[in-house]
Amino acid sequence: MQTSNATDIRSVGAEVPSLPGPIFLTTAEAAAMARKHEVTIRIALGSGALHGGQGVSGGHWRIEPDCVRAYLSGEKCEHKRSSKPIRLPRRSA
Repeated sequence: MQTSNATDIRSVGAEVPSLPGPIFLTTAEAAAMARKHEVTIRIALGSGALHGGQGVSGGHWRIEPDCVRAYLSGEKCEHKRSSKPIRLPRRSA
């Protein structure tokens, strides 16, 4: 087993810098947070049980952590309550 000399920032108690705007999770990150399989997360996204957004149809899903928490508690997240979809910013070329 190969060891790494890199120090994980979380292990030293350093503060993680805050980023502007909402933080989006990938389906893999949402699955890890929910302790579910990634396929389960994709199915929940497709059925609307879990709220997320895609930049383009068939593209990568982006999920806010609050949406995962709402999904796990069986509630609708704020986006679903207001019926406003998540709008992802377009990439600048």
